[in-house]
Amino acid sequence: MSLLTGIYNKIQYTMANAISDPKAEEFAKQQAIQKKQDEEVKRREAETSQAEAEKVAKKAADDAAAKDLAKRSQFNSTEASADIAKRILNGFFYCLLILTALYSGHIAANLSIGYNAPFRVFSFFYGTLFFFLIIPYTLYIVYVKQQKIPSYTALPMSTYTTQGTFESIIYGWYCYKEDEVSKAARAAIDQMYLNGFTRSQTKPKVA
Repeated sequence: MSLLTGIYNKIQYTMANAISDPKAEEFAKQQAIQKKQDEEVKRREAETSQAEAEKVAKKAADDAAAKDLAKRSQFNSTEASADIAKRILNGFFYCLLILTALYSGHIAANLSIGYNAPFRVFSFFYGTLFFFLIIPYTLYIVYVKQQKIPSYTALPMSTYTTQGTFESIIYGWYCYKEDEVSKAARAAIDQMYLNGFTRSQTKPKVA
């Protein structure tokens, strides 16, 4: 081994011993272990806090449900009376609404007495569906124009004459007896159809 090589090795050995510190390395290892333990403690604390929060939230929900159940289980005469009154008013309102709609259909069907039976049925459903238009129109005819609204049956479809009380109950709601008004209305509709047919058959003159 040459002199230069020996000197170089001596310098390398000296520098390695100066840099290497067993106590520092041990301290670094302890710091790493402590950091890992601290992180584990923080993780467990976070899990515990979350579990406690969930437990508190569940307890609050259970308490609220129990209070609500207890409140509903207790009979309150004032609230019960108000609820019954509200239900009665709602039922009365819906019944009135249905009757008004059916009456509107009845009016529309009777106003169409000059047309055939299928058209009267269509008018009944149309009048029932659009009662909010038919009722004001009827009031306008009766109270403004001072005209009488025809009223034969609930849904006039047949001119069959019922025999006896039983047939009147079964068929009376759609069987009606023609009078001068219904005959005139039918004649007017027939004439309207005839005029339309005549116009469609008339050929225009060629100049």
